[in-house]
Amino acid sequence: MTREFPDPREIHEELADKAALQIDRLAPVAFDAALDELTRYHRFLLNVNAARDQAGNPFNYAAVPGEAWRAPHNQWIGQYRRLFERAASHIGDDPDFMEKLANVPLRLLPGRDDPQMSDEVLQAIVDLGLIMIHQMEAWVARRTVAEAAPGTAASPRMSLAGSDAKSYANLLLNIVGAWESLLQNAPFIFRWRDERQGSADERWNSLRASWPFLWQHLRNTAYMLAVSVWNEDEAGAAIFRDALIRWPQTLSHHFADQPYFLNRRLLFPDILRVDLATAQERIRPIVPEYMPHPSPDELFNVAMRGAHDDVLLLTGALLLYWSMDQKRVSDVGARTALALLRRELEEDPDGRGRPIQENSFRSLAMEVIRLDIAASYGADLDDLVRNLDNMTERRVVPGRVFTPSTLHDRDGLRAALLAMLLSKVSENEEALVKRVQDLAENESALPNGDRSLRDILHGFDRLLKMLEAPQSIVQRGLHLLKPGADDAAASTWVKSAISSCVHIIEAERTKRLQERPIDNQAISKLRDAAERAMMTPPGGVPFFRGYSMERIHEDGGAEVFTFRLNGLTKAQFVNPPMDTGTVGFAEHYAGLVTRSAGDRAWRLFTRRARQSARIASRIEEQDFWEQVKVFARDVGAEPLLIVSRRAQGRALRTLVRRIGEPKIPIAITRKAGGDVGDFYMATIEGIDVHGADFEPGKAWLFSPYLLRSLQYATIGDDDHILRVNFQPGEDGLTGPLVAEFQQQALWADWTMYEIDCEDPDDPAT
Repeated sequence: MTREFPDPREIHEELADKAALQIDRLAPVAFDAALDELTRYHRFLLNVNAARDQAGNPFNYAAVPGEAWRAPHNQWIGQYRRLFERAASHIGDDPDFMEKLANVPLRLLPGRDDPQMSDEVLQAIVDLGLIMIHQMEAWVARRTVAEAAPGTAASPRMSLAGSDAKSYANLLLNIVGAWESLLQNAPFIFRWRDERQGSADERWNSLRASWPFLWQHLRNTAYMLAVSVWNEDEAGAAIFRDALIRWPQTLSHHFADQPYFLNRRLLFPDILRVDLATAQERIRPIVPEYMPHPSPDELFNVAMRGAHDDVLLLTGALLLYWSMDQKRVSDVGARTALALLRRELEEDPDGRGRPIQENSFRSLAMEVIRLDIAASYGADLDDLVRNLDNMTERRVVPGRVFTPSTLHDRDGLRAALLAMLLSKVSENEEALVKRVQDLAENESALPNGDRSLRDILHGFDRLLKMLEAPQSIVQRGLHLLKPGADDAAASTWVKSAISSCVHIIEAERTKRLQERPIDNQAISKLRDAAERAMMTPPGGVPFFRGYSMERIHEDGGAEVFTFRLNGLTKAQFVNPPMDTGTVGFAEHYAGLVTRSAGDRAWRLFTRRARQSARIASRIEEQDFWEQVKVFARDVGAEPLLIVSRRAQGRALRTLVRRIGEPKIPIAITRKAGGDVGDFYMATIEGIDVHGADFEPGKAWLFSPYLLRSLQYATIGDDDHILRVNFQPGEDGLTGPLVAEFQQQALWADWTMYEIDCEDPDDPAT
């Protein structure tokens, strides 16, 4: 008889059950032993599954999706949810259980002799804090009451009562302490101290390897604050706000030296994705020429602090937005946002009060600009906003289709950011204009060069439109931040400051655009795309098929045709492009040129002699088709009839809709597929009928194989059939894109008919 042994998941679940039982029994000593056994086994499983990938990076098999597409480690992490839930229910009786569970992430981190953990495993461990905060806030929500003074109605402020408030306040201090201790372990997890003795490259690699862990901890700290605010937990909001503001201080002793950058706001965390040499080269435009390259510690410190500033601003804007949009009863969101904006702490490290760091309008505006030019790092910021606001999603019925009620990206916070700017108006806008002018003049320092300037202009344009059409939600946000503010005066001042910045940027961009030459390579790409489309059948030619496309070197006196596309800007044709409209333009332009070439071929066809014929019937009558069939015998293979799209076409569509009705004995079918062309209407008596902008009562009958060959003569000595030039006007900035080509057609010597018939719209007929 074989004996089935339990798998690791079952053993882990059993150990979690033992710990849960001790919580239910309120047995703290037994719980300590059970929790220690659970976490030691969990760490053992992580160590057993630890490995290295081919590049030498930490890898863990426990993070690979398995049964039901869930990674084993995520299943192990899920067991702690039950423990947090049980411990939260006893916060009022014995908060020690929750306090000890708050240290579970610390217990799971690798020791000095353990193998390094992969980013996926570490991030799952850090996410235990989110499970904990939701259970704590659920407990708070069940026990809060609305404060009310004697003889008054209940106020919006919510609070715990009695011993619950005291137990919770003490627990919060220990919870935040454990959470910050987790962050303080980063130097040990990633062996920062070990790498201090190595080369600068080794030091840099160890620092940047820690960034996913640090970013996860930072965004989770913001999430904890957001959960507290959403649940209107004043105590939780205060202490997690304090933790978020203090976040860099837990690592600051590792980075004593502060580098001097011309503009630290131009350094983003995506610098941590490249090696040290590339990083130092990339930041050269924002470091003074007389300064040496920043050390790995200095570079990492600036990137980390910049990310912290971004998270503070976006978190504050989101919490303010909740109050502006009246998603919560109390104003705790606006008050917390104001405190974040001021970097306001509960108390300073020495307990001597509440330091306030007032940001100027210039500083706040530059932080908003930084959000607009965040480039690839912007995806992380969008994900942060989405994650923080996701808790506000309304309850939905499973299976139904709902439009999400939450924010998708940081652009959704534009109204809140504008309210913040309005609350910071000052008497002097020159400070901001000067900083923006420095940005505009130092294009190479921007993450995406001129594209970054266009992003700034786009962001300013959004703000100006909101100022031109005042919104009540923005005004509400301003008064939440600055009661009694003069809306009109603040709006006028901010509009003036932003308009000045826009003028400075546009003037600098125009100056650069005038100095830059046309990029011949950009023009060549357009020409090549258009040539490929022109030489690919049908090459824009309507109605005809079966003809060849030829490139000839002797023009034989072929006529030169010109196609002009007006209203273009030089910004599209410099390197790098200075116009966002260049995306997909090559394909669009190739289509326009090809259509023009096809139209020219059709015009060559219209010059051919046609034999006149008369049919004294309408297109919907049987006699008309009997006579057309007689003419069709003379035109060649697969005869084709073109009629007026407006007159005969309308009558014909009525006839086609009656397919199957015994009105007149005419054979009507419809061909399927893309070979029939865009103007195809139906096939009647074996003749394909197409519509065109013909005179009513006119029709042409011919074979689609009448065109034998469409030929393009090469222009110049480079074997190209197309010459393309941008011809700027007097301002040197705008003008047409002119394309020239030589085209000729070879036709079969077949008959074609121009038929006069009765106009269906003429009442006399």
